[in-house]
Amino acid sequence: MPRGRPPKFDEEQVLDTAAALFKRDGYDGVGVAELCKETGMAMQSLYHRFGDKAGLYREALERFGKTANDPQIQALEESDDALAGVEAFVRQWKRHIGASREDGCLFTQALSRSDRSEPEAPDAVARAYTGRLRRTLTTTLRRAIEAGQLKPDTDPAVLADSLLTSAFGVAVVGRGGMPGSMIEHAIAAALAMLDQAKA
Repeated sequence: MPRGRPPKFDEEQVLDTAAALFKRDGYDGVGVAELCKETGMAMQSLYHRFGDKAGLYREALERFGKTANDPQIQALEESDDALAGVEAFVRQWKRHIGASREDGCLFTQALSRSDRSEPEAPDAVARAYTGRLRRTLTTTLRRAIEAGQLKPDTDPAVLADSLLTSAFGVAVVGRGGMPGSMIEHAIAAALAMLDQAKA
């Protein structure tokens, strides 16, 4: 495709459709023919625009990061009340209750097959975005400590890792169609952990 010529397809729609397929069946479970059928792209166009399936996967992960992770990071960064921001982060896990496989977390899928020996692998996108969320969560908890909302001996990194690990677990439970009560209990436990750390 010559530089500057607009694409003959809606790239965001293509990436969203591809992301839904990858969330449902995993990277290895989706073939190029299925991607072409579901996105409406000709195979030649897919290879010309994205290079290969891995290239499409990488860009789908990037878009998922911008649409799913970035708003969470922004909400934490912009929260005037640091502790309330973290509690809101936990409460929004409810969105995973009753979620379909297509509505799951693409990063959970990516991290479960992540090839850490190849830093340029598409899965590295998920690791990078998750690292940003982890750092932001840690920083927000540190702000809560400095504001006197949490006990001064609270370790923000440990607490952030505990919450983020629970968040990924909730995403897996929701995608697997497990009872919503499991997610509700995880939310209650995470909020109780924050309550125990309050000053």
